[in-house]
Amino acid sequence: MPSQESARIVPRELQSGTWPPSDRAQSLLALAAVHHPQPLIILAPVRDPSSSIRDFLITSVNQAALARLRTAENDLVGHRLLERFPALKSWPLIPGLSSVADTGLPLERRRDPTESVAFGSGRFMDIDAVNVGGSVALFWRDVTEEITVQASLISAQRRLRSTLETMLVSYVMLTALRDSQGTIVDFTLTDANPAALESLQLHRSAAIGRPILTLLPELSGTRLFATYTDIVDSGTTTLINDLHFPPKRDGRDRIAVAQIAKTEDGISQTWRDITEEHERAERLAHNEKFLQMMVDTVSDVYFSTAQGRVTWVSPTSGHVLGVPPEQLVGHELMPYWHPDDRRSEERRVGKECRSR
Repeated sequence: MPSQESARIVPRELQSGTWPPSDRAQSLLALAAVHHPQPLIILAPVRDPSSSIRDFLITSVNQAALARLRTAENDLVGHRLLERFPALKSWPLIPGLSSVADTGLPLERRRDPTESVAFGSGRFMDIDAVNVGGSVALFWRDVTEEITVQASLISAQRRLRSTLETMLVSYVMLTALRDSQGTIVDFTLTDANPAALESLQLHRSAAIGRPILTLLPELSGTRLFATYTDIVDSGTTTLINDLHFPPKRDGRDRIAVAQIAKTEDGISQTWRDITEEHERAERLAHNEKFLQMMVDTVSDVYFSTAQGRVTWVSPTSGHVLGVPPEQLVGHELMPYWHPDDRRSEERRVGKECRSR
């Protein structure tokens, strides 16, 4: 059967091989040849005494073909195809055209690479050819740019996948599951990188394609699940700095920084587990509080200096030295030493300053 594209160009009467064509069919073909946006050439087979096709005579050509081939009509019409474009002799299109002329069966070649001078070196074509009463209607469409864009997209997708697979930040994509009223009742886990699977304690083969509430039932009714549905409905992007999420590991609550965005009818989420950082910060705050309590309650005077000047002094200095702590900061402490100890202390401080 002729392709859908050829059916729009070549009248049905000619597709069936009726010959000679009616005046109406010839008029329709001529009109299509002139005005169709795709290049179109009508070729009459040139046969040897044994009826084998040796070449094709160019009998008609439309403006799109002239523009594509960058030539004038009188340089094509009346000329033999292989004489005009000898590089086509080695191209597999020619046997295909001969088959169309001999059998009447249409030819379709999709994404056909060509080095032909006629069709463009290093180009890709979608080619159709149909029998028109013994002749061949050949038309083509240059799809090189489409293939180039497609190849670029595939390359970009591979780079993105490589990035997702190797980055330490966790990433998942979820697709909404809705009930008969359109309400979101669950999400399908459609993608996850290794960091996310490790963080959620899941295996890819058992997780991808399954409902998230089946994989992580503890998410049901949580603020996080409600956030998912809100984002799908609103389309907003949400940043959560203190996300508490299941499952627990080693009995500890887990905390993450997460960003969630809408993707079609679902969401994508990235997060970084900051549980250990949060615990370290809590321990540090506890230690600082403990040390401050010790400093505030001991009777001895503690201070720190830089280049001989006080940068910090314990609260007890007011009772011992008779000077409020805030008046000591920024000043030299040496005047407050006993005269008998001042010289040795000056030597000690000078030695420490020189060693730094």
